[in-house]
Amino acid sequence: MKKTAAILCAVLAMSPSIVAASPAKTGQRAVNKTQTARDDVVVLSSLDDLRAAAARDGIRARLKPGVYTLDQADSHHFLRFTGRDSRFELRGVTLRVDTALFSRFGLPPKGLNDFYCVIDLVGDRTELTGLKIETFDDQPGIQSKNKIVNVT
Repeated sequence: MKKTAAILCAVLAMSPSIVAASPAKTGQRAVNKTQTARDDVVVLSSLDDLRAAAARDGIRARLKPGVYTLDQADSHHFLRFTGRDSRFELRGVTLRVDTALFSRFGLPPKGLNDFYCVIDLVGDRTELTGLKIETFDDQPGIQSKNKIVNVT
């Protein structure tokens, strides 16, 4: 597991961002009613804040730099980014993932999403920039197809 995270970190460091694109028309942008201007940035200070923001459309968010430990999740996809047209600035953020999460929920149901995943980027035109991911605890996952990042 540590090798996978180290390789991913190297890829993320070389690439300025990960973007989930959609074949839909570009240039269109959904704006949340709570945002007043196109360039407003919401500052987040916890993983709970990040989870809530990850479901919103049209958000520009920055997680405060620091080390965050991911040792709890609600499902086998630990952090799901489902909002559209969103940008998440994660420079200076290190996400430490407890490998025990990769077996916490038993075998996922068979189907399209039948794997464990730290970051599940499924929202259209959603961008993550600057995240560093590390794993700890060295517990093996319950299956061989665990993923650090899934982009669909």
